[in-house]
Amino acid sequence: MKIDGVFDTSLNNPNNEKFKILARKIESAIEEIYKNVLAYRKGSVKVFRFRPGSIIADYQIESTDSSPNSPEFAEANTQLISVLKDQGITVAPNAFAQSEQKILSTAKNWYPEQNMVLKCERLYSGTMRWTVNDQDPAQNKVKYVISDDSTTLTVNNVNENDKGRYACIIDRTIPYIQWQDIVIETLPDIIVGENVRKFQCADQTVSLKCCEEKYSVEWTQKTSDDVVISGCTN
Repeated sequence: MKIDGVFDTSLNNPNNEKFKILARKIESAIEEIYKNVLAYRKGSVKVFRFRPGSIIADYQIESTDSSPNSPEFAEANTQLISVLKDQGITVAPNAFAQSEQKILSTAKNWYPEQNMVLKCERLYSGTMRWTVNDQDPAQNKVKYVISDDSTTLTVNNVNENDKGRYACIIDRTIPYIQWQDIVIETLPDIIVGENVRKFQCADQTVSLKCCEEKYSVEWTQKTSDDVVISGCTN
């Protein structure tokens, strides 16, 4: 559930009083409204996390339905907005979603200059779309490529600015969201052979060769005494 407001870092801590007060208000309001929904198991609501994006409240309930996507839950959420507003908590009409943290990435780590591929599982019917830090990647067709069936998002030539939250959304009565927070690693240092090499004390040029076929190679000096004469991009 998305709440209009500025995220307070104290909401990261379940033991903080601000966390407890806001969680109790939300749980009480949800229980008051959901108890009239036949599929809802009374007393099962639990707010377990707040996260940024104005303020997103992650809560869980128990239901006799496999997915809380029924018109009854949608109608209950409409009533819930009014109850929360009376308690000073402003919630947008489209603020409710079924959300799951998933592993969308096809690799464990991503590094600059790679093309990052994310895949989303289509668990329900409905239009599927992607967001990157709550923005529509379809607006930048050079940076982002979305497959014809919308299940795959490719981010071209990533850099450290491409970190953040990636989500695929299936639009239905209550939207279903799969999301992952992605971190782009820094470029790795590659040591060519041993850390220390000894050469005869003579006027000479020492050549080192780094063979990498897929990505470009940049040579850098590790100390002020090092001098890089030329580069190699094999």
